[in-house]
Amino acid sequence: MNSMDVTLKGNLGAHPEKITAVTTANLVKLRVAHSMRRKGPDGEFTSETQWFTVKCFGQLADNVLNSLGKGDPVLVRGRVETESWTNQAGQDRTQVVVIASHVGIDLTTGTARFTRVRRDEPEKEVRPPLEVMDTTVPYPDDDQELREAV
Repeated sequence: MNSMDVTLKGNLGAHPEKITAVTTANLVKLRVAHSMRRKGPDGEFTSETQWFTVKCFGQLADNVLNSLGKGDPVLVRGRVETESWTNQAGQDRTQVVVIASHVGIDLTTGTARFTRVRRDEPEKEVRPPLEVMDTTVPYPDDDQELREAV
């Protein structure tokens, strides 16, 4: 069966949730909300929110758990799968989930600082924040000073 790849853009509706599974692979579940604002025929704006369940495995799951929190803007790339189960009341349930291959911060709304994680080395001290320097250049008051400066 062919899988369908998707890219989601939205915000985390809750903190990433670590799931204790039967397998040894780490599993983290995300709830991603995407709100689309539309202008109706009456000129009023309405907003519809779609919720997506995203699952991350392995090192990606660890990194997501340690990096993201509720409200963070994210971009998710992955494949769509359908999960079916029977709940405690005996009803059959089906849910569409995205199995993530990539998860990242959406930088259209802010900035981020990347720190590479090396699993085979002992933890190193995190880099200190960048030092901001004053780069203000004084401008000459008249053309004579400008010609001399050049």
